[in-house]
Amino acid sequence: MKLNLGCYERPREGYINLDKEKYFPHVDITCDVEEEKLPWPDNYFEEVYCRCVLEHLRIDKIDFVVSEMHRVTKPGGVVRIIVPHEERAWDFMEHTREFTFGFFYTLSKSSEGYHHDMITKGREFKIKKLNNQPYGLGNYMPSFVRKKLSHFIKGLIYTIDCELIVAKKEGENDKR
Repeated sequence: MKLNLGCYERPREGYINLDKEKYFPHVDITCDVEEEKLPWPDNYFEEVYCRCVLEHLRIDKIDFVVSEMHRVTKPGGVVRIIVPHEERAWDFMEHTREFTFGFFYTLSKSSEGYHHDMITKGREFKIKKLNNQPYGLGNYMPSFVRKKLSHFIKGLIYTIDCELIVAKKEGENDKR
C-alpha cells in the first residue's frame, strides 16, 4: 500500500490520496494531519509520498506529522518528502517555515554531525536520496554548476526532494 499525504490537486495512481478536506473528487480519505493521527495501523504502508505539505503546517506540528509518517511506514519502507527550498519558501503567504538540506539530516541518525534529538525523538530514517530540483535558469545548467552558483544566485533551486528509508527496532511502535 502507498499513501499520498496531502494530495490536493495532485492525485497519484496506485496510492491512497489523503487531504485535509475533500477539495477534489480524487481525494480518497480526509484527515487533518496536524490534529489527528493517521487512520492506519503501524507499519501499514510501503511508501508515503508527501509533496508540498510540510511548509503549510504549523511549525509546532511538523514533528507530529513526521512521526506519523514514520509510524505508518513499514521498516525499510520509503518516506518521500518534497518541500520548497528556503530560497522559495516565502513565495506563498501560507507557508509557515523554510527548509534546508539540514532539516533532512536531522532526521537521520546516520548523518554524521547532524543528529538532533528534538526532531528525531527516537525515530530513525536513513537518507536514500537528497536532491534539489532546479527552477528557472537552473533547468539549463549542469548540476555541478547549479550547485556552485546557487550559493550566490537566488532562485536556481526550487525544491528539495528527499527519500528516507524508515528504520525501526523490533517492537518500536509498541512503545508509543
